[in-house]
Amino acid sequence: MAGPIGEEIQGFIDSNGKDYIRPVLDRKIGELEELVLSVMKKELDTIVNLGALIGFLLGIINILFNEK
Repeated sequence: MAGPIGEEIQGFIDSNGKDYIRPVLDRKIGELEELVLSVMKKELDTIVNLGALIGFLLGIINILFNEK
């Protein structure tokens, strides 16, 4: 950052980063991680259910066409 305000902000971050900024970042990163994991679980469940449906349909088709 350029200028006296940028230097002041940088000084504040350097001296207080662990006390003020780190907990906020940790909380936000935790929230983002929870969001990503929940979306991944939802999508994975959908893929698993779709795979089960396709397998069921292929099994039924196989039974219908292989009866002699």
